[in-house]
Amino acid sequence: MSGSGSARGVSLKRVELRVDVTVDGPTITGQVAAAGFDRRFSGRLGLIAAIEEALGARDEIDTWTNDERPSP
Repeated sequence: MSGSGSARGVSLKRVELRVDVTVDGPTITGQVAAAGFDRRFSGRLGLIAAIEEALGARDEIDTWTNDERPSP
């Protein structure tokens, strides 16, 4: 789902992410996915980095014009 709005001059977006996590003792691994984005990660820092990357990838997709949009 995505939507946008405005609060105090800041543009708001809603981004749907799918996060699959496997916990093995102190270790976590998994995958973060969103429309047009899919990345595996390991560790807590990797999870945060994958989420940040997914949000950045979503911003890029939102700014493409129809001519720039890659074909599926």
